[in-house]
Amino acid sequence: MEPTPDTRARRLDVGVAWNLASLAILGLSGFLMLALIERCYDAETLGRFQLVWGVYVVLSQLGVGGLDRSVLRAVSQAQGSPAEVRRLAWGALAPGLALSAAVALTLVFLRGTFAAWQGSAELADMALYAAPGLFCFSVNKILLGVVNGLERMRAFAVYQSLRYLGMPVGVWLCSAGGLPGSRVTLLFAFAEGLLLLVLALEFLSTVGPPVRAAIGASPAHLRFGLRGLLAGVVLELNTRLDVIMLGRFLTEDAPVGIYSLAVAVAEGVFQVLTVLQNNYNPLLAQGLVGDRSGLPALIRRGRRQGFWLLTGLGAVAVLGYPLGADLLMGDPAYRAGWLPFGLLIAGIVSAAAWLPFGQILLMGNRPTLHSAYMLSILAVNVLGNALLIPRLGLAGAALGTAISLAWSAQALRWLARRALGTAL
Repeated sequence: MEPTPDTRARRLDVGVAWNLASLAILGLSGFLMLALIERCYDAETLGRFQLVWGVYVVLSQLGVGGLDRSVLRAVSQAQGSPAEVRRLAWGALAPGLALSAAVALTLVFLRGTFAAWQGSAELADMALYAAPGLFCFSVNKILLGVVNGLERMRAFAVYQSLRYLGMPVGVWLCSAGGLPGSRVTLLFAFAEGLLLLVLALEFLSTVGPPVRAAIGASPAHLRFGLRGLLAGVVLELNTRLDVIMLGRFLTEDAPVGIYSLAVAVAEGVFQVLTVLQNNYNPLLAQGLVGDRSGLPALIRRGRRQGFWLLTGLGAVAVLGYPLGADLLMGDPAYRAGWLPFGLLIAGIVSAAAWLPFGQILLMGNRPTLHSAYMLSILAVNVLGNALLIPRLGLAGAALGTAISLAWSAQALRWLARRALGTAL
């Protein structure tokens, strides 16, 4: 029996609440991870870690190949047929394993080139030890796409929390084991490897064992993923572009570490929009096919949630940043990140009413257009950072990124109306 609108609304609110709780764990774990790296090692190690993390998250999108969004959309629309869900899920996972392994090996082979480009020899070792975690991370994104598509949002929240908690624990284990700073990126292997074991059990229990028919689903997933691949790479590149460009323009690693704290906190705030996206994506995938009468109410609900949640949280975060930086890092130098942080939050709030639907083009089966949309955001971000970092330093990086966020919201509104006939 089809759920009523009231039932769907309640389920949506419960899913959002669970995933916001998971987000709180993300924020605390992220702070703790950065603080542990800085205190157990030093600011230079933290800066280098952030540079490797930037490459790590970008390459993870190549490893997943857009298959996570493809399986999310497909499984959402096939929920009434367990056999079809099983075929579609395994059809995405099989090529995903091969892609993830290939990209992890690519990081291993190109680690020296990356280190030379950044002018820091220690980055080569850090990239090497990040590779096993990169493989697991890419596979986990596909498995989480299945959980998301099945609208198992409570489970989704628990699994995400496991990942977040594993990262600071991984730092502690590296330090307790006497490992040098160049090996701190092993935290990725610990956190993602543990999550992979749990998600494998989830996958087998909810989807079932592999079936031969899954082979027939792989080409459609790969076509969708290829058309949307650029969007995933650009998405992750945009989240780290300012840090990467600072590493290129600045001659010292320590300021990058200071800015990285501001970015980490701002990314935690932004994750509220990601939580909303994860909860709205399955509903968009279903609502954009057939009867669209429920879409306007769904969009109004998401816009209200996005704006008020981000405005309130952003204000609290900006006011509390100096004290939080002191408590967490124990070094007044990190207060220099307050202005960049405020600029990043301003950019996030400017887009907050629309970005809960940031993947509406993907859910509407327009992955190529979504890639073009994401590429436009990257272009604005690169241009802003290139022009402003030499003039304003850390504040210039933040301002360039904030401008790209404001652009992303307005471009999304125009494209959704023109391509899907949906007003945001």
